[in-house]
Amino acid sequence: RVGRPYRHNCSIEPRVVYLDESFTLFHGIEFVENQTFGIELEITSKSGVPSYGSQVWEQGAKRLISALSDAIGQENVYQTGLHYHGSENAGANTLWRIEADSSAGWEVISPIMLGRQDLAQLIVVCEALESFVAENNDMFHINHRCGFHLTLATNLDTPRKRKHMLACVSRLEPGLFTLVSISRLHLFNEVKGKYKRNKYNAYCIPVSVDINETQRLVDHSRAIASQSDRQSSVNFTKCMGSENLLEVRMHNGTLDVGKIVPWIALWMSLIMHTSRDGSDHLEGTDLFDQNNSPELEDLFILLKKENITITDSLMALLF
Repeated sequence: RVGRPYRHNCSIEPRVVYLDESFTLFHGIEFVENQTFGIELEITSKSGVPSYGSQVWEQGAKRLISALSDAIGQENVYQTGLHYHGSENAGANTLWRIEADSSAGWEVISPIMLGRQDLAQLIVVCEALESFVAENNDMFHINHRCGFHLTLATNLDTPRKRKHMLACVSRLEPGLFTLVSISRLHLFNEVKGKYKRNKYNAYCIPVSVDINETQRLVDHSRAIASQSDRQSSVNFTKCMGSENLLEVRMHNGTLDVGKIVPWIALWMSLIMHTSRDGSDHLEGTDLFDQNNSPELEDLFILLKKENITITDSLMALLF
């Protein structure tokens, strides 16, 4: 669209709006209108992960590009499939595009988005893709290999704010993981076709399970930028860069806007809260412990403890 942002930005004074009736299911939930965001939607095939450049991958990319173009117009979609992280060199960052992904196969990547107009476009895209994938399940599939990654601009521009955010995630994580599929927490054994319940998903390591590592990040804020931490459930590695970003990798693969939009709204609220105030207290948790009390993993109880208020509309959608 005309006027789409080229860089991420988050104002120190969030402009919060309540979505109106035109957003139907999402009427009444909070949305930070002056905070940029972006999404990545991973899609795979039933037969395995197609490699970039293969006939299957190229055919799939063309079909996904066509579906996107039908939904929002060719002018909003880059018309060639790209290799992994190939968008910038191709000048495609301001468009919806398809990139190769080594863990799933295809990745649908949004441009930098801002405001209700872009949120409405995101809803159109996701609804179109959900129908398209369901109708073309001969090639496309959403399973344990797939994730939905959310990138948000933040104003976590001081070590103190970043420490608050990281510590807050460690305390909320047991509740946050109850919103997502088991595939985000546990490693899937492809040969046996079942989850290894004592092994974590290597692409989504919880920050709350290794309290010593989390303490290192809190005590040495520059370490947040380490590449070794990129595949955590919440990726803080870009919080030290020129673009102050947070990537949330915790959500399972989905094209369902009923999951995607509330997840965006929830994380906007979390970032807004920790930018204002917070505690450095870390909460180490064994997320594999079958004896964890319900209160430990009840997101609504955990949010209340953090003094984070969300609207009844958002609470109902999360519930």
